[in-house]
This record gives sequence, structure tokens and C-alpha cells, in this order.
Amino acid sequence: MALRTCYPVRASYAPVWDADVHSHRLGVFVLAPHVRRALPGNCQAMLGLVTAGAAAVLISARRRHDRLAATIETFATTGKARARKVVRCADSETSAATTSQDNSATQSRMVLHASVALCALFMAFWILVYPGSLWVGSSLEADAIAAVDFKVGGVDLFVSGLVYKYNVMGQTAAFTHVLPGMVWALLAPLQLSASMRRFEGGALHRTGGRMMLLAAAIAMVGYAIIDENHLSAQEADFSGSGGAISDTIDAFATTMAPTGFPPFNISALRVIALWFAFTGAKTAQTAISKDYMEHQSWALRHIGAGLWISGQRVLFGAARALQSALFGLDGAMSPDLMADAFYIGGYVAIFAYLFAAEWGIQQNAADSTASVNDS
Repeated sequence: MALRTCYPVRASYAPVWDADVHSHRLGVFVLAPHVRRALPGNCQAMLGLVTAGAAAVLISARRRHDRLAATIETFATTGKARARKVVRCADSETSAATTSQDNSATQSRMVLHASVALCALFMAFWILVYPGSLWVGSSLEADAIAAVDFKVGGVDLFVSGLVYKYNVMGQTAAFTHVLPGMVWALLAPLQLSASMRRFEGGALHRTGGRMMLLAAAIAMVGYAIIDENHLSAQEADFSGSGGAISDTIDAFATTMAPTGFPPFNISALRVIALWFAFTGAKTAQTAISKDYMEHQSWALRHIGAGLWISGQRVLFGAARALQSALFGLDGAMSPDLMADAFYIGGYVAIFAYLFAAEWGIQQNAADSTASVNDS
């Protein structure tokens, strides 16, 4: 009998074993009536065995596939759990690192603000209490008595002329440079305070800023008067000596340009004064334009450009005490040693305060970047 290539499959010929779709189709084909009638009896038995074996192989393969899929799914589930755990750990570490950075930045700002406040209080004490430079020029007799009290063992170790020389101008220096300088210094830490910036919507901060910049402008007028009267330390206190560093630079400059240049220390102080005035102007300009990040940066530079004087006073006193220990009170009275103590202390203080200002600016920039990322 000729075999037809396709016969419809009826439900009554479904396989009796549990197999997947492939074994089902194989069983239906083999057990179809036309297939059984077309083959001899022994072939039918052989075909039944082959069919059963093929179905068993397919079923076994399917079971292995299911076990493998279950294993893969188990590993995937475990991997996802581990991945989530790693992500949670990473998030925790990132959060801890961010918190640590925030705490570090907060502590850095606290140190910076506390240092500014300490320097301001020191300047107020220097001006109002001891040696009381605000009162210089009010009475020549009182100045003479105070200058004697300023000495150590009868020796003018800390150079009283640095304070009392200004009485030749009466109280002009006191009212045009010393007093506005004290007002400026006391306002500096208040202007850095976040509480003051928020108080009354920033009105108190704006008023304090205007007062601070006005005081800075008046102090610069006083500095110009002092400079015009040749009352710099090098000219009036150290017999023309600017210290080893300045004298070396001045000697070299003389070989290059014999005339036309003032001594290095006087020129450097004028440059710092110009920087102080420029940073004050930039502080005002950025406030008016409401560029608050730049305003904070220029305000820190302005404070560093003026407050270094307090650090220089401390370094000068420490250097003079060290010189007296090394060379004795009389030996320490050399103008060159006095100039070294005064001006080297000034160099160190200027660089330290300008660096601290830039460091504070970097801290503010990092805080601003972190705030933007968090948002």
C-alpha cells in the first residue's frame, strides 16, 4: 500500500507516556493506523521499541534541560541578591564617604572662621588695649610713658617706634588707618557667618559689607598718608635696613637699574595694598551683580589681603624673643636683626594668609559641587 505523506491526527491516538511536544509528535506518527498496517509484525515491534527509546531520550533531555535551567535561575537569583548586596554596600560606603567629606568641609570652615575671629580679636586688643595704637598721638607725654613700658629690661626689644612713631602726625594715622582698620577686622568674621547672611533676609550682611568696604577705603587713605610721610618700618625704625632678603634683592636691582626703584619692602607693601583695594572692589562688584559664588571667593581674598598683619605681629614677637635668647638683649638690638624679624615675619604671614584664602575658596567650590550632585 502506498503511504500518504500526511494524515490528520486524532485525539484518540495521543501517546500514553508523558513527553514534550517532540516525543508527542513522534508517538502520534508511529502509532498511526496506516503506519502499523504498512509494516510487518516484527518491524512494528522494533519500531515500538525505537519509538519508546527515542521518547525516553527526549524526556531525559528535557529533564536535564529543566534541571540546568533551574540551576541557572538559582545562580541568577543568588547573583542578583549578591549584586544588590554589593550595591547596598557601595551606596553605604558612598554615603559614608560623602558624610565624611561634608563633616571635613564643615570642620575646615569652622577652623577658618575661628582663625579669622581670633585674628580680629587680637587686632582689637592691639589697637584698644595694648599697646593701644588708637591712642597714639593724643598725648605726647602719655606716648613717652607707654614707650618706656613697652621695653623689656630697659631694652626696646619689640621696637616701640613701630607703634609710637605716628604721633608726629598727631592722631591722623589713628583716625584714618588704625580705627577703620579695627572696624574692618571686627566685621570680617561676622561677614563670614552663615547666620548673619541669613538674618533678616541678608539685610544685616549687606549693611555690614558696606561698612567693611567703607572702612577698608578709609584705611587705604590712611596708608597713603603714612607712606607719603616716609614712616615705613625700614625708613623710620631700622635705619634703612630691610633685612637680608630685601637688601640682597635691592643690591641686585641697583646693578640692573641704578635709580628709579624704591626698596623691595616698600614696593612689596604697596603691591599688597593695591591687591587689598582690588579685592575689595571685586567683592563689591560681584555682590552687586549677585554672583554669590564669586562674591564669596573675592571676600575671602580681601580678608586674607588685610588680616595678615595680625599674623605678622605675632611672628615678629616670637622672632624677637628667639633673637634675644640667641644673641642676648643687647645683641638683638642690631637693626639688621630687627628688620629680619619684622619683614620675614611679614613674608611668611602674607603667603600663609593668601594661601588660606585660596584654600577656603576651594572648600566652598567643593561644597557647591557636592550640593549640585546631591540635588
